[in-house]
Amino acid sequence: MTVATDQRLDPNTNSNYTDFVTRKISLTWNIDFAKQNINGIATLTLTRTASGKSSSKLLLDASHLEISSVKVAEQKAEFRVLKANKFGGTLEIAIPLSIQEPTVAITYRTTENCTALQWLEPQQTSGKYPFVFSQCQAIHARSLLPCQDTPSIKCPYEAVVTILDQPADSPLTVLMSANERTVTPNGVSFKQTMPIPSYLIALAAGELVSAPLSDRTCVWAEPALLQCAVHEFVDADNFINIAENLVGPYRWGPYQILVLPPSFPYGGMENPCLTFLTPSLLCGDRSLVDVVAHEIAHSWTGNLVSCSSWEHFWLNEGFTMFLERKILARLHGNSWREFNSLLGLTDLRESIALFREEEGKDGPATSLVQDLTQTDPDEVFSTVPYEKGYTLLTVLERLVTPSKFEVFFKDFIQDFAEQSIDSSQFRQYCVLKLPELTQFAWDSWLHGRGMPPSVPDYDRSMLDRCEELASSFCSTQKSIKLNDWQELSPSQQVMFLDVLLQSAKTLTCLESLDATLGISCSKNVEVLLKWHLLVIRAGHTHGYAQAAKFATMHGRMKYCRPVLRELATSGEEGRQLALDTFSKNKEFYHPIASRLILADLKLN
Repeated sequence: MTVATDQRLDPNTNSNYTDFVTRKISLTWNIDFAKQNINGIATLTLTRTASGKSSSKLLLDASHLEISSVKVAEQKAEFRVLKANKFGGTLEIAIPLSIQEPTVAITYRTTENCTALQWLEPQQTSGKYPFVFSQCQAIHARSLLPCQDTPSIKCPYEAVVTILDQPADSPLTVLMSANERTVTPNGVSFKQTMPIPSYLIALAAGELVSAPLSDRTCVWAEPALLQCAVHEFVDADNFINIAENLVGPYRWGPYQILVLPPSFPYGGMENPCLTFLTPSLLCGDRSLVDVVAHEIAHSWTGNLVSCSSWEHFWLNEGFTMFLERKILARLHGNSWREFNSLLGLTDLRESIALFREEEGKDGPATSLVQDLTQTDPDEVFSTVPYEKGYTLLTVLERLVTPSKFEVFFKDFIQDFAEQSIDSSQFRQYCVLKLPELTQFAWDSWLHGRGMPPSVPDYDRSMLDRCEELASSFCSTQKSIKLNDWQELSPSQQVMFLDVLLQSAKTLTCLESLDATLGISCSKNVEVLLKWHLLVIRAGHTHGYAQAAKFATMHGRMKYCRPVLRELATSGEEGRQLALDTFSKNKEFYHPIASRLILADLKLN
C-alpha cells in the first residue's frame, strides 16, 4: 500500500539513494583472523531513478574501509574517498550516464577502526577459539561494506564466505542473517531472498554448534552454552505461532538463535533468520525470554515493515514492544502485560531524565520523531522509542477498542510489508482506516518532548504488592520475609528494587536485606542490575567493587553503562573505580559500547 510520505530524506546517510537504488548485494568475503579483517568484493546491482538521470556520480557510505579498486559494468572505474563527516566517509564512483542499471564491484578490506565488527581473541571465548561478530545497527554497516546505509533502501543479498588459513578439521563455523546456507568446498554460501536494509546484514564466525528447537527453529552457541540455551529458548516456535495469529504468516523461512559471547552490546539483535542474543539471558528459569519474543516480533515490525530513517526508529521499536507484549499476554494473561507496561513507564522516566537539559527542560531525544541532522543515532539510543511508542499504540488501541485495533494492526503489517515508511505515513493510514482518530493529538504525541501526553490506566494489582513490600521496608528498615520475596515474580522483584531506588539515600540496612533474601546472588541480571544501582546510590561503598565486577561481566550496554555512570557520579571513590574499571577492561567492550561509555564518563 502506498501512502504519502513527508519526503524528508534520511540525514544519517552520505549516499545519494534518491538517484540510485540498490536492488541486490553480492559479497565475496574472506575472514582473516590473523589480521583481524574481512577482505573481498562487494558487488552492488543498482537502478538509476528518474531524479538521477543526469547524475554521473554514485555516492556510497563507506567508513574505515580500504578501497583497492572499483569496476562498473566490469570496466575499471574512477573513484575517490571523500573526507569523512560525523556520519563517516563517502565513496564516490563515476557512473556513465548511458548506464541505467549499473553493476558496481568494489574490492576492499575492513580496517582496525571498523565499528561493525568485534574480534575476540581465543582467551576471550569459552572454547578458546577466535570469534568475530558484527553489529550494524544503526549506521555501522558502512564500516563492514560500502553500501547505501539507510533503512530507506531494502534489497536481498547473497554471500560466499571463507575463513582463511583454517585446517580441514577446524571447528569454526560461519553464520549470516540469511534464509539459505550451503557449505561448499569454496566456502559457505548464503542467500537472503527477502529485501532487508543494510543494518540487518549480519555475520558471526567461531566455534559454534547447534541444536533444533522445532522443525523451523534452532539455537547456535559455543559448545559450553548449548544445552543451557536449548533449555532457555525452547518456546521460540510457540512465540512465532502466536505472532502469526496476530499479524500474519512468518515469511523468513528458518528462525535461528545465536548466543554470542558476553561482550555483545545489546540484549538481542533481530538479524533476520539469525537473532543474536546476549548470554546474560541464560538464567535457568526462562524469566528473561521476553527478549526472544521481542526479537521474533521484529520479524514483522522492523524487518518486514521498516522505519525509513532512524528519526522514525519508534516505528521499529514501539511497534515491536506492542507485539511482544501481545504475544506474551496470550501466554501469561493480560495482567502480565499490564504490569510490564508499568515497568516500561519506569524505564521511560529514567531515560527521559538522562536527556534532561541543564535548564530542566526535556531534551529533543525525548520526542518520538527526532531531528538527527547533526546526531549519530547511537548517541540518543534509549527506551524512549520503545516505551513511548508502545504507550501511543496502547492509547490508540483503547480508543478504538482492542479487538478493532488488532484487526487494524494486522492489516497495517500486511499492507506495508517489505516497505520502509515514516511516521506521517502511519498517521495517514490510521486516519484512513480508523476515521475516529482524525482529531487525535498526533502532533503532541509524535513531536512533543518528555512523558507521553497521557498514560493508560493500567491494572496495578501486581505493582501494588511490590510497593507494599518496599514501603514496609523503607519505613521500618527491617528486612522483608523470604517467603514474601520468593512469591514475587522476577519482574516484580525488579519493580520492588526500583521503588527502593527512589529512597536509596535513606536506606542503611541493605546488608540485612541481602543476607535474608540473597539478592546479590540472583541469577537474573535484571534483578542484579537494580541491586547494584541501589547499593551505589545508597552510598554503601563496600559494594562498589562487586558492582564494578558486574559491569565487566556483561557487555550489554543496558547493564554496564548504568552501573559505570552511577559509580562515576557517586563521589571521588566511585568515579575513580569507574575509570579504572573501564581502563582495565576496555578490550572486553564492543566498539559501540566503548564509545558510549567514554561519553558517559566524560572521557572523550
